[in-house]
Order: sequence, then C-alpha cells, then structure tokens
Amino acid sequence: MATKASLIAFLLAVSAVSQGHAASLFPNPVYGLGFGGFGPLSIAPGDFDADGREDLLISGSSVDLYLGLGDGTLGPATRVLDHGGPLAKGDFDADGRPDVVAGGTLLLGRGDGTFAASMIPGAGESASSVATGDFNADGHLDFVMARSSSNNRLGVFLGRGDGSFDPPNNITGDTPFNSVAIGDFN
Repeated sequence: MATKASLIAFLLAVSAVSQGHAASLFPNPVYGLGFGGFGPLSIAPGDFDADGREDLLISGSSVDLYLGLGDGTLGPATRVLDHGGPLAKGDFDADGRPDVVAGGTLLLGRGDGTFAASMIPGAGESASSVATGDFNADGHLDFVMARSSSNNRLGVFLGRGDGSFDPPNNITGDTPFNSVAIGDFN
C-alpha cells in the first residue's frame, strides 16, 4: 500500500509544481523534473532495478527513470531515452524483468535500472497511446499502438516471447485513434 501512496503523493507533487502550489502542499517539493515545459505524458511504475522498491519511468519530452528510495521518495532522474512517448510495461522477452514499450522503442529491462533500447520495426510513427495484452492467446505479451498523427491507424504487434514482434497488423479508421484500452469485453 505504501507504493500506491508514494505514487499518489508523487503525482500530486507533479500537479502542484506545474500549478505553482508546491510550497503550500509539500515542505520539500521536487522541482525541475525535466518534462520539457509540459507535464508527464505517461508513467509506468515497476521495480526496474530489482531492489524490491517501486520505481517510476516517466515520459514527457524524454523518458526518465526515478528509482524508489523505500521511504516514499524518489531518487534523481536518470535519462533512459532522449524522446518521449506513451509507456506500457510488460515482460516482452520472458526473462522475469520488466520491459517497457515507449512509443516506437522497446526498452528491455536488464534488472539493474538500465535498459537495452531498440526501435520496433513497423512502429516508426508517433504513438498517442500503447497498451499490452496477450491478444492471440499464445502466452507471449503483445501490444497495440494508437497512431493518431498519420493515416488513422491502430497497430497490433504480436510478441514472439523473445523481445521481438511480428510485423504489425494495422487497422485503419475513419477518424484518428487517440487512445487504446485493453479488456475482456464479452
């Protein structure tokens, strides 16, 4: 439960800082989170350094990792990617360590707070939203990407279980896809 409380406190701090009210809400507010002048685009919690404490990957104009210190606070940012994008966490290479899709980039977690980054073939367009699930029931994690900026396409990327994906199955719509949600709807 402390993890959820820490995340809520952090999100409140980000909101308060962006609105200029941090001093009244938090005695030691966090400034300069480096979102490039706008709030976070996406947040992915997880234990990225395998120390048993919840960490945060935050995407704005870049993707930065904030390691949890175990006392409800976060350490300083470590740059993971120089460009931001929506985040979706999962274990795409079945090694037991959390990985993250960050827009069109796959971040394979090494379990020590670092990642091996690689572009995802066929995902080159800017994404507005990503979500994970096992869409074809093969036991491998897949992801879907909404791409509203080009051709109104939704890309479904079927995972192979080794950190790679089949070429996307694209669904084209009449209007832009801005976000995606995954669930069992029947």
